[in-house]
Amino acid sequence: MRIAVLTSSYPHGRHLAAAPWLPPLLDELRRLGHESVVFFPRLSVSAPSSAREIPIEWSADPRPLVSLSPKRPHDLALILRLLRRWETAVAAEHSAAPFDISFALWAVPAGWVARRLWRHSGLPYTIWSLGSDMNTYGTRVMTRGLVRSVLRDASAVFANSNMLVEKIEELAGRHAEFLAASRPIQPPAQLAALPEGLNFVYIGRLELVKGPDVLLDAAARLADRTGGWHLTIVGDGSMGGQLHELVRAHPTLSGRVTFTGQLDGERLLSYLYAADCLVIPSRSESMPIVFTEGLQAGKRFITTDVGDLEHFVDHYELGEVVGHGDADALERAMGRFVEAGGDVGEPIDPELLHLFDVKRSAERFAEVAGEVLA
Repeated sequence: MRIAVLTSSYPHGRHLAAAPWLPPLLDELRRLGHESVVFFPRLSVSAPSSAREIPIEWSADPRPLVSLSPKRPHDLALILRLLRRWETAVAAEHSAAPFDISFALWAVPAGWVARRLWRHSGLPYTIWSLGSDMNTYGTRVMTRGLVRSVLRDASAVFANSNMLVEKIEELAGRHAEFLAASRPIQPPAQLAALPEGLNFVYIGRLELVKGPDVLLDAAARLADRTGGWHLTIVGDGSMGGQLHELVRAHPTLSGRVTFTGQLDGERLLSYLYAADCLVIPSRSESMPIVFTEGLQAGKRFITTDVGDLEHFVDHYELGEVVGHGDADALERAMGRFVEAGGDVGEPIDPELLHLFDVKRSAERFAEVAGEVLA
């Protein structure tokens, strides 16, 4: 089976729109005997170009597509240029060496391109919803109808959380299937040297939607009454300066909070595996990759009640769930963890690990795609 993969995320590295879980999935599909060609907007001069990865040249503007607004004339022109060039690039490759099926990551914009190709050439397409397409474009009056049409005409639809499955079925009135977006990780050669005591670790972008400000608010309250713990914040983003100011404004946090900045590879894993508890304080989420990585590392969690986090953490007894944006509840949950001495609880259920295994995701996609083609 020859697959055209359409994604608005850069497949590799530290880029703002990186999709680190995509290469492992394509490797598994290749292991199963399937060929994939990835088409994506070039957002960096370092983006590779090869027989298996074809970047779409569309703008000298380095901003990710998600940051462009169709309400601004200049941005709209850029978006339309990308969509036209994207469709042209896939169509040209399809003419030279036909694809059997296309696989669009996100219903828009990649799904829109895949649907255009299906209408013009009959190439069947599948959709993998990964959050922003349903949570943002699927709720806006201007784009809701477009998302619905893309979903309805697809030969198969997947989503990386059960919450998204429900939203798709409600919007489009059709079946969707859970398909985990994850990447396999291995323990690093050396763990990060964290302070003595219990260590909470946050890994993610420093953006409002991820809730790092709520976490620091909770940590400041916890520092007033409980000893023997430390918080490490791994990542960067637009809130970096504000978060450093919050720490400086709370003398009780002095020596309690460490910022590492952006990390990747072995260094990132060294903090993940060294953590006693992984904190995910998001205000909005579907299924964060850091959760799937924390599972593989056998971590305990304190998360908010967003996306699928509440279901998995509660059902499989992985830790505690608190209301999103509730610093008081988060502080109490962290305090209970400290008072319990970091009790690790039961081992991770093998059934859950299998559900988030990239091999399982690749095999399931190939099975469904085979049924579509049959």
